[in-house]
Amino acid sequence: MASTQGIPVLMVGRSAENGKAVIALLQPDYDVIHFCETVPSAKEEIPTVLLGLPVHAATPIGSNAHRTNTGSKLPTPEFIFMGAGFPDEDFEEVKAAVGELPEGVRWARERRSDFDGLGLEKEESWHEAAGRRVPKPEIIAQAARRVFARAKEEGA
Repeated sequence: MASTQGIPVLMVGRSAENGKAVIALLQPDYDVIHFCETVPSAKEEIPTVLLGLPVHAATPIGSNAHRTNTGSKLPTPEFIFMGAGFPDEDFEEVKAAVGELPEGVRWARERRSDFDGLGLEKEESWHEAAGRRVPKPEIIAQAARRVFARAKEEGA
């Protein structure tokens, strides 16, 4: 399922602004094909992305947003990543709405512990995005790589 651009990932995160920077930092190992910024958009868009169909994205970032619709199936994710900025209830709500995942697709839930040792105690590790104080994209990308590694191990 991996593309020549990296392992395809669907990302659910609180800030498109931060998301764009995190996406760039995950390349070339990971190809974020689609990004959702809210629980309602995730519930609506993820099932369509899993089918490899074009979706009118509420937040049109990610590599699928830039692919022309040639009638061919679009890349589908190997991981569906949901950031630690969402409470567990939101994660469970999205999982329930999406239902059973196709073979080869795994959930990758970011936990607060994925940030351990990444310097969050330092003021310079934080910034404002979407009106919230959040870790800088570099920190989020490091934590995301930990999440993907754990999801691979759990799914092996």
